Amino acid sequence: MDLRHFHDLWSAGNTSQAGQLIYEFIPICKRPAWAADILDLCRQVWPKIIQVDAVWEIARNSERWSEAHAAFSAVRSLTLVEDRTHEHGNIYLLLLVIAEFSAKVIFNASGSRCPFDDECGQWLVQGLRDMADQVSAVDFRWAALRLLSQWALNAHCSFQHPFCRVIVDPSWLDWSSGTVRKLAQVIYEQRTFDRLPILADALEDAGCSDADILTHCRQPGEHVRGCWALDLILGKS
Repeated sequence: MDLRHFHDLWSAGNTSQAGQLIYEFIPICKRPAWAADILDLCRQVWPKIIQVDAVWEIARNSERWSEAHAAFSAVRSLTLVEDRTHEHGNIYLLLLVIAEFSAKVIFNASGSRCPFDDECGQWLVQGLRDMADQVSAVDFRWAALRLLSQWALNAHCSFQHPFCRVIVDPSWLDWSSGTVRKLAQVIYEQRTFDRLPILADALEDAGCSDADILTHCRQPGEHVRGCWALDLILGKS
């Protein structure tokens, strides 16, 4: 995932596209946590709403994800009332909409039958952007961008692309008295991620020609502990 492309889309106001970019790279099992983080930030701008809090609580327990469908319906009832009465204003309505999309993301991750539309992830990001535009506090806008940027970074580095299936050849790890494994361990422990291109060179010298792992290690930009390439080499994934 191209982090710069994500920020360009966000800055240009192409928020749903930016959201889709992140959403498609986040493994299904991680999506409820992503939705919970967005919802948790947004629910700080309004007094407690039991139905909204219920969605957040369900997201944090994988055994309850299938309950998100009923939680969606409960929030939707509030949304319909607000649409009709306009009693509480835009921020309240946006919070309900964000809770709805969060519930959809959570339910879809449960594996239950009849999932919601798969565009709910990108519209969740659009809802966050709309909330950031409505809330007067500058801190909230920065917090929203920081939250999405961290998840974008994770999608870029920690989560292997779903269509990428790299298998580590044991001969790479045995080459030159274990140079590849030792270098990967040092990078992981010392967080010297700027040395990942050196790891790519070592992998090539060891006989690796896999474009996915070599490209990732040489890719510019920030990496994090949890980088899928390091985890793969070190046997952590």
